[in-house]
Amino acid sequence: MTIKSEVLFTKEWHKPCLDLLKSGVSNRQVAKTLFGNDSFESRIRTFLEREDVRCYLGNNKKTNKPDILFWDLESSLLEGYFFRIWQENIPMRRVKKQSHLLSCQYAFNDESPVGYRLTPQQVKTSDDLDVVVKMIEAINKADIVITFNGKRFDTKLLNTRALYWGLPPVKQPKHIDLMEQAKRVFKFPSNSMQNISMYLGEEGKLSTSGSNLWERCAEYEDVIECEKALEEMLTYGLQDIVATRDLYYRFQGWMKGVPNLGTITSEITENKTLRCIHCGSADILPMDSKTFTSVSSFDLYRCGNETCRGISRITKNGKNLTGVI
Repeated sequence: MTIKSEVLFTKEWHKPCLDLLKSGVSNRQVAKTLFGNDSFESRIRTFLEREDVRCYLGNNKKTNKPDILFWDLESSLLEGYFFRIWQENIPMRRVKKQSHLLSCQYAFNDESPVGYRLTPQQVKTSDDLDVVVKMIEAINKADIVITFNGKRFDTKLLNTRALYWGLPPVKQPKHIDLMEQAKRVFKFPSNSMQNISMYLGEEGKLSTSGSNLWERCAEYEDVIECEKALEEMLTYGLQDIVATRDLYYRFQGWMKGVPNLGTITSEITENKTLRCIHCGSADILPMDSKTFTSVSSFDLYRCGNETCRGISRITKNGKNLTGVI
């Protein structure tokens, strides 16, 4: 790969860093390769925030890795009238205020998370249109989206609010739901994001003291306190993105029935080399074993990416890798 001259390499690791990123390697793996520990990922992110590097990467988008979007929504409580709090079916006429979005948060690949939230006045009027549009705009740019319980909750909620505002149908990229993968591949004591994060020693979610934060966000008449609560909600949501991405990298090589990142990366980079189906890395090694169907046998490959190490099998034509049957 030829690096454009306008990128200023002030450190000896800058050029190999871009070379690795261009080959589809994650920020974490770049940090581990260059510095021996993925805890140096923040150093990679700081380098990527430089204007010359961002311009270079933007001008060479087709050689980048897929745009993987980690996203999450936070929504408000319903408000209504009811006689009791147990075994009560509340009819729609007693619902005083419908649920709406409070915030959206997302991050592409290894970029820092960004988010948008309502103001107290927007909470009062249930005006979440700007947040809905921001989230849809991000999804429209994504090749793959990653969520935790997003298929059952976030995607349907976003669709509902888009429909409410009269917006056209939302793009539906390839979707990896980590809660689905947790249930399909593993057997954790609990499949909540926080419990899985704790089990794996990851940072996980922020504490919100139960539903108290959502209640404070509903007190729009107290503008100052509501503003504080909405800002806390955004911070809470941004950490959810970090936690989701951490779990994605822990799950990466294990997942089943997910989009073939090797094929997608090859299409985007226009480089038809064999790639790991789990992470898109071209660093793959043949294994001394095969997998079998009722009529054929296939060579197996293991990914050399230390954050993945997933197993793929060669296709019948020998040109691509696919999932192990």
